[in-house]
Amino acid sequence: MADILPLVLQCLFKDLSSLYACALVDRNSNRAASAVLYRNIVLTPPWTTGLRLQKAQKYPRSINILHSATLPHYATYVKTVEIWGHRSSRGTRINLLANSLIAAIPVWRNLVAMSIDPRQAPEGLFVEPLRLLQNSPNLRTLRVDAICTDAISAPVLSEITGLGSLTVIDPNRALLDLLPDWLSRLSDTLRELRLLDNCGSITPGVLQMIQPLAAQLRSFGLGLSYSLEDGHIFEFLSHLPHLQDLQLRYYWQMKQPTTVPRITTLRKFVVNNRHVCFRNHVTYLSKWVRRITSHSRLEHLEFAIDNFEYFRGPYLNYGGLVEHISHKHGRTIRVLRLMHGYIDSATVALLCQKCPNLEDASLGVNICTLVGFTELAVFRQT
Repeated sequence: MADILPLVLQCLFKDLSSLYACALVDRNSNRAASAVLYRNIVLTPPWTTGLRLQKAQKYPRSINILHSATLPHYATYVKTVEIWGHRSSRGTRINLLANSLIAAIPVWRNLVAMSIDPRQAPEGLFVEPLRLLQNSPNLRTLRVDAICTDAISAPVLSEITGLGSLTVIDPNRALLDLLPDWLSRLSDTLRELRLLDNCGSITPGVLQMIQPLAAQLRSFGLGLSYSLEDGHIFEFLSHLPHLQDLQLRYYWQMKQPTTVPRITTLRKFVVNNRHVCFRNHVTYLSKWVRRITSHSRLEHLEFAIDNFEYFRGPYLNYGGLVEHISHKHGRTIRVLRLMHGYIDSATVALLCQKCPNLEDASLGVNICTLVGFTELAVFRQT
């Protein structure tokens, strides 16, 4: 029973109330449930207009979770911590979150991943927590946003070493000036680097500076920068001989590059873009994807639209791109997610015939095509 119980409770990792009830049964159940409860700590307070003094609760619930996670019998279970949402605008001296993190990080000796991506926070709030992360022995994954890259925090952030994965949201000039030296210290361990969302401070000169230091990367992501042309990005990607996972922001450009990147190792490609209701947009986007993947054996292609939860159409026809994927990458493609793209029944049939290893497909079709797709899928399984 002691061997099976942890495996059963793993299935309840999102059901916190059930895990809490299991922790009250006995000592063995408490140990197994606590390992799941404290493995991933997520702090996401909602936006408020200010501190409500009339509440009987003295501390926010998130601070209580942090406090219990610092207890000796729970601290060893903490593996990942995510901080986002709206943080209090109060200064660091009276900010409960900052003080709690300063007490918690030294006892989280098994911390593997930290994500600091709040929508709102005072400047310099995470300076001391970042300083403590420099001595975190098992930290391998770090995700931060502009709150951690201001003039005060960036020098402290750039002293963290031993990372295997680094993601920076909205990188600014203060961090980019320190990035080459930071990457040189991370060269032995870093394999994933993502500079996402607003990357307006990234210029062709910045890419040239980090290009020799990025040769060991297996995963790379780049957000939107109008200072960069496709030619600059293609040239940079051509010097990443081990690149397998790529995430890029697409925007239409009048000047088309004359060359294509030779990325023979690319297996996964995620495209961030905005939904535009123009047929020419589909044509240009499809050509752009074909250029980047022309020399690869693609296994995963995904289009990630901004604010997809609010998407209501119209669905544009991506049949040409899907036909190309079916013929060019049919033997290797496993995941195809074009959730805002429409294809007809003939293209669906071609997809089923040419892609025997397809496991995950997200496409827009009409109801008649869906019935035919189901029949084809059942026929292929039999």
